[in-house]
Amino acid sequence: IYLRFSTPRQEKGSSKDRQLDACRAYIKHMGWTEAGVVEDLGRSAWKGVHLTSGNLGKFAKRIFEHEFVPGSSVLISENVDRFSRQKARVTQRWIEDVCDAGMAIATVSGKKVYTANNLNENLLSILEVLFIAEGSNRYVEDLSTRSLGSYQTRLKQARIDNTAIGTIGPAWLKAVGQRPNVKWEPIPERVQIVHEIFDLTIAGQAPWA
Repeated sequence: IYLRFSTPRQEKGSSKDRQLDACRAYIKHMGWTEAGVVEDLGRSAWKGVHLTSGNLGKFAKRIFEHEFVPGSSVLISENVDRFSRQKARVTQRWIEDVCDAGMAIATVSGKKVYTANNLNENLLSILEVLFIAEGSNRYVEDLSTRSLGSYQTRLKQARIDNTAIGTIGPAWLKAVGQRPNVKWEPIPERVQIVHEIFDLTIAGQAPWA
């Protein structure tokens, strides 16, 4: 079983338990035997870090080194996007490589099982993977674009209103007011310390200079 979610915040929710329960129910439905769990918790699959330095990448290396008897094992996850949210062709090639090494891939969503044979013989299986992977990648890219656009809009408005975007800032400033009208105010005693640090540095008298 492969479990993955993108942010540490999701660990406080039900994402892990939901994925695990769904996979175990499908394993039972198929009459398979659970052999273990591979987890990449709090790892995004957008840039493929989980495949290079994550646990899925380490597990895939074992597959490619033929530690498993071909046709004897299945790597199962909730959906294709748990394995990857990269470009569709990248995801497709990774799945094909895993299947060519003798490991089947299954997804609870759609009740799909991909093997080297059905990928070779059924063009629809390949197109299916491409469509699902493309949808997952587009979702993440659109989400990233919307988040960046939202931040840039808030930054522009903050400059016009002379307000703060958030409430975490330098230690010599304090945030005053409630969003969206938060403003920064200096903390006099801390500002004085900052001035002293600069004066000592300029004079060459600071131990760090």
